[in-house]
Amino acid sequence: MSNVIHLTVSDRQHEMTVKEYRRHRVITFKDVDSVHNRPEGHARKRFNDNKDRFVEGKHYFVVKPGDLQMSGIRTSEINNRGTIVLTQSGYLRLVKTFGDDLAWDIQDILIESYFQVQQNPQPDPTLDHERLNVDKAKVLVEIGKHFPEISGSAKQVLASVATEFVTGQRLIELPKTEAKYKAGEIGKILGITGNMVGRLANEFGLKSDEYAEQVLDKSAHSSKMVPNWLYNESALKQFHEIARKKGIRIYKKGVKTH
Repeated sequence: MSNVIHLTVSDRQHEMTVKEYRRHRVITFKDVDSVHNRPEGHARKRFNDNKDRFVEGKHYFVVKPGDLQMSGIRTSEINNRGTIVLTQSGYLRLVKTFGDDLAWDIQDILIESYFQVQQNPQPDPTLDHERLNVDKAKVLVEIGKHFPEISGSAKQVLASVATEFVTGQRLIELPKTEAKYKAGEIGKILGITGNMVGRLANEFGLKSDEYAEQVLDKSAHSSKMVPNWLYNESALKQFHEIARKKGIRIYKKGVKTH
């Protein structure tokens, strides 16, 4: 629900809708022009002429149409590229460029009647979401530390997802994907047990970077995450060849070797 403040400025009655963004009370260029009785576009020009003196996040914010944490401003008032809103410190810095006594008087009115009367600020959902993402990233980093034996590509996935949680961008590319098989899946293809696949992998050195990678997987017997081997297509071919050389004949129930 919008909140309107009534101001008396140089014997003029002025209504101003309260606007808040990220727990800051803010003001638009249009508001500044209206309260200071300046032609439309004056405040924006003064800002652009001195933009190097303003710091985003401190003196102003750029609000996009999809920003849900903005209250008091209609979406139609926000252009697609973003609309600049000034904080109290940004407004004070802007007024310095106006250079007249009336501007200073109006500034005092706005500070006392608008900026300094903010009550019961609402929690910023954006900050809560950002903290949650940072916590998620920390969990992924800890997983990588707790299981040093997992493969390089698995660690690359953890790092990629962690950085995306924190920055919102994929700064580390995910490794190229190819078909991967668990021991049980290879066992079904060959008609042997998953345990035998593991024994053959140990016997013929297939638990290596060339043929497999170690990842974290949910335990079949608990909710814990445990290391597990995934085998690639090259490994599958090796298993086929090993089975042929060892003369493994497959029956529906179990395995017979001859």
